Amino acid sequence: MPAATTYANGEKVYLANCAVCHGSDGAGKKVAGEIVYPPLWGDGSHNWGAGMTRVFTAASFIQNNMPLGQPGRLTDQEAWDVALFINSHERPQDPRYTGDAKETREKFMNFHKATMYGTEVNGKVLGQHDNTGEKLFLKPDVLKPRTFK
Repeated sequence: MPAATTYANGEKVYLANCAVCHGSDGAGKKVAGEIVYPPLWGDGSHNWGAGMTRVFTAASFIQNNMPLGQPGRLTDQEAWDVALFINSHERPQDPRYTGDAKETREKFMNFHKATMYGTEVNGKVLGQHDNTGEKLFLKPDVLKPRTFK
């Protein structure tokens, strides 16, 4: 991630280019119960174990595909900034959660070194919660026993 990448710049880029579709709250948009624009953070979004939580993956996707119908409109730096901003928000828990976000980050550092999971953003450790969002089947064993019947 370039050293110049910042949350504040990402927020500006997001509000100017992404919020029209994904909402200022990142919750996406549904029409008649169907997802039209996916949530980027919050209960309905991808979880902390998804590849898109890696800032470099999100930045590449954003640069090459967003805004919708206008790929490449954002500069490389804007794509990095908005990817950092998006991935600095809470989302459903990583299915590998051990009960402690910092411990889970360390245990899976090969993946999480490129995410914001288990780091402090705006005074809060990201991922330190039991919320698995709307996808109950992803609840880690530490949160709820799983049975597949």
